[in-house]
Amino acid sequence: MANATCVSDNQACNVGNVYDLYDNQWNCGGNNCGPESAYGCLNSDGTVDFVVNSSQPTGNTAVLTYPAMQLNVSGSPTLSSLKSVTSTFTVTPPTGENNDWEVAYDLWFNANNANEFMVWVYNNGQTPGGNQVATNVSLGGRTYDIWWADNGGTNGTVYFVLTTNIKSGTLDLLQLFQYASQHGWLPADSTVDQLNLGVEVCSTNGKNTTWTFTDYSMTVTTM
Repeated sequence: MANATCVSDNQACNVGNVYDLYDNQWNCGGNNCGPESAYGCLNSDGTVDFVVNSSQPTGNTAVLTYPAMQLNVSGSPTLSSLKSVTSTFTVTPPTGENNDWEVAYDLWFNANNANEFMVWVYNNGQTPGGNQVATNVSLGGRTYDIWWADNGGTNGTVYFVLTTNIKSGTLDLLQLFQYASQHGWLPADSTVDQLNLGVEVCSTNGKNTTWTFTDYSMTVTTM
């Protein structure tokens, strides 16, 4: 935090001309949200670190905020044109009773963000929306339960939820996209818009709570 080159409080700021750190307090209008800020910096190897401090009300169960590191994908490449989409991260999550949050990728496709794709890597008390459509799916050496929330037609949100929480690793996200497309949860002609990693915060039991992300990267290559 002391070395942060980007400080975000319900706004976005740029980290290294590649990423944007956005403390997205998207559900605080009309809700009693507590204070929250995010701090980011660029490492010499091109990875980024960021820290989230948040204090949200005891007992709240709805997602209030999503502070995250964003990569806005230039050119809106199609799913079929992608050669690889990989991401590496390490997170130090908080501990505490009655906290309600999850560390998750939030990935957006198509015009008007018609398709949302979430990958939950560390879940602490949340349940995805929609209906569970698959269990114990093995992809890239990891196992996921999958949920689908239909917003009409092929629009909606798909959730890939790790069956075992992880604090670090590298994910082959393209493999997940392709699996979802094969099963009708993501249109085959989708275009990629925005790729994020952060934490959806519902409650921190009224206490100032910290998540520390280190050595984060998101890499997209096309054919």
